[in-house]
Amino acid sequence: MNLFLFIFYLILSISNISYFIIYILRLGTNNKFVYFFLIMSIVFLAFSIFHFLLFKNIIQTPKWLMVIVYGLIAVCLVIFTTVQSKIIVAANSTPSKDADYVVILGARVVGNRLTQNLKYRLNASLDYYKDNPNVKFVVSGGRGPGENITEADAMAGYLMENGIDKNKIIIENTSKNTEENMRFSKELIIRDGGDIKNNKVIVCSNSFHLYRSKRLMEKKGFKNVDVIGAKTKTFTIPLSYIRESFSVVYYKTKGRI
Repeated sequence: MNLFLFIFYLILSISNISYFIIYILRLGTNNKFVYFFLIMSIVFLAFSIFHFLLFKNIIQTPKWLMVIVYGLIAVCLVIFTTVQSKIIVAANSTPSKDADYVVILGARVVGNRLTQNLKYRLNASLDYYKDNPNVKFVVSGGRGPGENITEADAMAGYLMENGIDKNKIIIENTSKNTEENMRFSKELIIRDGGDIKNNKVIVCSNSFHLYRSKRLMEKKGFKNVDVIGAKTKTFTIPLSYIRESFSVVYYKTKGRI
């Protein structure tokens, strides 16, 4: 068993450090969570060395200690699997028709340029609009570091370039995080004459982000919420889904969802 675990953890360590290095080379350090994979590669390497030493009978460990360590690992895996199942189910849901509003959540803008993940969100919303032409858009996102304009203004410009009348676009350009996206969008929808209890509101974001987004909307008082899942860049899927699991657990412990 110790030989198997030595090889198993060594493979995990190599996989994590490889993903970290390739991510840094391709996309840089724009997402600090990528360092999680570096940390995990070190942790898995330590476990690998530990089991190698056990295999060679160089060290011995009390059985009770191993039970505690692997018991904690089992609890973490159960939590992770449960959260991931909720994220994946939400990511694969199909939006209902005839929504009154589509809230498009902002994502990073480089200067004035929309990133690919943000374009995925906008294009998914435009696809929904083709079959639901009466819907209004709420574009939500403030201005962050390295952004020359707010994410909301960048999104509004893209929608208008693709044929959406400016009167169908509500701009929320002060939010700094997902919770503020929901709170400020709610205020603008009410100001527009919308009814958060009766109007159908759809949240559009990348697939990994949908479960938390929907739960946040419901927490803010929306009663008829659905989601539109946009694509996620393939290479960023491992980082995005794992990071989102931590976000869901954090928001849950804080009572935000």
